[in-house]
Amino acid sequence: TFTSINDYKNYQTKQQNNNNKWIIKENLSWGGENIKVFDNNEQLNEYLLKNNPKSFIIQQYIKNPLLLEKYYKFDLRLFILLCDEGSFLCDIFLVRVCPEKYNLDNINNIKQHLTNVHLHGENKFTSRQFSSVPELHYLKDKLINFCHKYLGQFLNSHYNSIDEKIRSYHLLGIDLILDQNEKIWLLEINDNAGGDSSIESYLAQIMARATISTIKPLKKPHDIFIELKEPIL
Repeated sequence: TFTSINDYKNYQTKQQNNNNKWIIKENLSWGGENIKVFDNNEQLNEYLLKNNPKSFIIQQYIKNPLLLEKYYKFDLRLFILLCDEGSFLCDIFLVRVCPEKYNLDNINNIKQHLTNVHLHGENKFTSRQFSSVPELHYLKDKLINFCHKYLGQFLNSHYNSIDEKIRSYHLLGIDLILDQNEKIWLLEINDNAGGDSSIESYLAQIMARATISTIKPLKKPHDIFIELKEPIL
C-alpha cells in the first residue's frame, strides 16, 4: 500500500515483475467512486502522470480472492466501536458480493471486481449478513482473532489520542478480504461507515446499542459487542 507517488516509484524501481495489477482510491470519496483498477504498472504510471492525484491510496490488487459459491468475489465489512472502555467488535458482519462472476482477464468490469454496494444498486445478492451465508461460518473465529491481533491495540491508541473533551464514541467500518489461501487482508478503515438501505438498518442497531453502552459498561456477555484484547490462541 502506498500513499505517495514517490513511495510507489521507489518500490517499482526495485521490482522486476510487471505482472502486478493495481487499484487506486482517491481520498474523501465514498461508495466506490473514483476507484480505478489497472492491469499493469504502465497503465497505473500513465494514469498518475496524466491526473497527478494529490490524496490517494495505491494498493497491489489481490488477484486470487476467495470466491463465494465458487464464482463471486466478496469482501467483509466489520464494525468496531471505540469508546472510553476500549475497542469493541460488533458481532454483525456484512458480506458484500460482486453481482457478476469473477474474471481476472476482465479487470475493467467493476461488477466483477468492486463490491461497493452503491455501484450496483439495491440488491439482496450483493449485501448480506454474515450469519445468512453458511458457506463462510467456519471463518468467523479467524476473523475475530485477526481483529484482536491487529486492530484492538492500534485503534485504542488512536482513540486515546483524541481530546477527552470531544470524544464520546466512534464507529469505524473495517473492510477485509480473504485470498484463496484464506489469508486475511485489511483493505481499509472507514472513518464514516455507511452503505445501502440494508446496511443502514444494521448501523441503526449498532448506533442505538452504542449510545446505550456509553452510559452502561460494554461488558455484558449477551451484548453484540466483543471486546478486543489479546489474540485467541
